[in-house]
Amino acid sequence: MITKNTVSIDSLKKSIDFAFEEVNALKTDVKNCKSTVNLNNTKISELEQKLNESKRYQHRWNLHLYGIPEHSEENIKLKVSNICVAVITDSSVAIRDDIDIVHRLGKLLDNRPRPVIIRFAKRSTRDLVWRQAKQSDYLRNHKLRFTVGLTQADKMLRMKLWPLVEAARKEGKRAFFVGGRAFVDGKVVHPPP
Repeated sequence: MITKNTVSIDSLKKSIDFAFEEVNALKTDVKNCKSTVNLNNTKISELEQKLNESKRYQHRWNLHLYGIPEHSEENIKLKVSNICVAVITDSSVAIRDDIDIVHRLGKLLDNRPRPVIIRFAKRSTRDLVWRQAKQSDYLRNHKLRFTVGLTQADKMLRMKLWPLVEAARKEGKRAFFVGGRAFVDGKVVHPPP
C-alpha cells in the first residue's frame, strides 16, 4: 500500500513538474510577446507621426476656398483664378500660371456650395494669397474665405485644443492656431491628458 502511494506521489510530482515547466515556458512566451508588442507599438507610433508630417507637408501647397456659388457647368479653375487675382494687390504676380489644380470637395448636400481645394505650383504664391486673403475686402464683400488644409490628425488635435483657445480669448489673451498647434500669448499650449 505504501509503495502504491509512493508511486502515485511520484507520478503526481512528475505531472506537477511538467505543468510547472509548461507554465514557465508560457510566461517566457508572454514576456517575449509583450516586448514585441511594445516595440511594434513604438514603431507604429513613429510611422504615424512620419505619415502625418508627410501629409502636412503636402498640404502646404493647398488652400481651401469656401463660399463660391456652385453651377452645373462651371469652370471652377477660372473662377478661383479670378478670385485670387482680385485678392492679390500686386498686379506683377502671375497668379493664374501658379494655380495648378482646382476642384470641389465632397458631395453636394443641402444645396450649399462645396468648398474648393486649390493646389498651387509655387508655395510662395500660395503663401502670398494666404497673407493677402486675411485683409481682403473683396473676400469679405463676396462672403468668401480661404482656409489652410489640415491633416486628420491635426483636425483632431485642434478639436482637443479648442476649449483652451476659446477660454484664453474670453480672458482677452491672444490665442490662435498654426496647423495643429495652438498658441496663447505666444506660447505653445498642449491638450489636457
